[in-house]
Order: sequence, then structure tokens, then C-alpha cells
Amino acid sequence: MVEQLRRIIRLLKRAMRIQRRLTLEEFYLLLQLSEAILDHGRMLQSYYARPLEYVMVEIAELAFRLRETPQTIEDALLLLKDMGCADPYDRHGRWILHPGETCDGHEKGEAA
Repeated sequence: MVEQLRRIIRLLKRAMRIQRRLTLEEFYLLLQLSEAILDHGRMLQSYYARPLEYVMVEIAELAFRLRETPQTIEDALLLLKDMGCADPYDRHGRWILHPGETCDGHEKGEAA
């Protein structure tokens, strides 16, 4: 469990491209925001009769909906990218989100 937490913190630092250490509170807030983004993606999926493989989200819309700054949303999406749950789509702030139940923190292709 401790090693898994260290791995997530390493990924988070790399995703945020910062040199300073995150406080524990900052880390948990970013992790909660990432979960909220995944929940939003699952809600979008629920509008369709058949489950979609992915949904498209925009940083500006997420920032407005979740009342966060665009930079904070981007940091959370970068964390989700490192977890294999999101991919950038273009340079206009759009991302592909993979909010399925299999998005559990393992990178794609990694053995469980």
C-alpha cells in the first residue's frame, strides 16, 4: 500500500511538473478532483443506452462545472492520464476520458 502511494505521488509530481513537494492535503484534494472528473464522465456515459468506451471532456467546461481553475483541472487530468484513465485529444483543452469501471489506477497493459 505504501509503495503504491509513493508511485502515485511520483506520477503526480511528474504530471504537475513541479519541484516542490505536495502537502498531504494538496495530494488528497487533487485525487478527489480526479475522482470527481471520472464521476462526471460516468454521468455522461449514463445518457446512452449502450456504454461508450470513452467520453470527451473540455478543461474549461470542467473548471466551470467543478468550480476549479483550468490549471487545477489540467493537473487532475494529467494524473488521470498517468493512471491510464484519460488522454489529451487536442491543444484546445479537450481530453478523452475512459471512465469505465476498469479505470482503477493501473496503467494500460500493466499486470494487476
